[in-house]
Amino acid sequence: MGTKQEGYSSNQQSAPVSYQSGGGLSDLGLHSTIDEPINSQSNERRLSPFSLQHGWTVQWTYRVPNIVKAHMTLREEQVAKSLAKIGIIGGAQLSRLFFNKNKLQMKKMIHKGYVIPHVLRDQHKEIPIYTLSPVVLNSYGGVVWKRFTVEDVLQRMLFFQLYGKFTEKELVMIERAESEPYVGIIRRKNMRFYIGVVRGNMEEWERALRWEYESKRILLIAETLEELAPVQEMIKHRMVRVTTDHDLKMHFNEMFYQWMDGKWVREVREDHSSIQVCE
Repeated sequence: MGTKQEGYSSNQQSAPVSYQSGGGLSDLGLHSTIDEPINSQSNERRLSPFSLQHGWTVQWTYRVPNIVKAHMTLREEQVAKSLAKIGIIGGAQLSRLFFNKNKLQMKKMIHKGYVIPHVLRDQHKEIPIYTLSPVVLNSYGGVVWKRFTVEDVLQRMLFFQLYGKFTEKELVMIERAESEPYVGIIRRKNMRFYIGVVRGNMEEWERALRWEYESKRILLIAETLEELAPVQEMIKHRMVRVTTDHDLKMHFNEMFYQWMDGKWVREVREDHSSIQVCE
């Protein structure tokens, strides 16, 4: 989805500076140095494909499919467990992240009635999205997708965009978030990253971050950095890093920002060869 993204640029030039305790991605389990400050207002960008400005609507499929009595494959079981925790996924994401773009295997899971296709639509295009069927949902005790709003759908699609970046180099697991407004949790070994998405729910994030534990590792996705102005000071002393819809297209090691000294600063790894996580 979307077009190729150009990197951020800035008129403010500064040499990379080392982080202090509590200020770098290493506290989140990601080795980093701090790069130049970001003047995001100077960047003209195309509208994110996940933006609410597109006027998305959802056409839900409420017909209950006939379940084919057959054992789930390992891939199908992985899909079922993941969707039980998150709720919904885009069709391209389902194919790429769980079936290695094998459309035949994906179609078999749909034919068996394990997942149900729905449609996310704007004036110009339709995007297939998928949830678990009611029978499978009941078996796994999953998230009830029938209550989802357009905002909920977009948040979960962005969750899987970030999950995909983790899986490029690392073995990670998906866990259910204990409370809103978090969409889900990505676990890498013994580290839990709480994933949140700002999409029509800024007031919820203002309330949540005001009382959040300082030790919780939070990765927050926003459409733009500017819309995070209400919570900038709240996240300054917390283990929170931010990425944007557009930055999700970049290399994992260059995706995240920190609010420091009154400005957004991009954090990058000196060694760009792989995603690494501290033990």
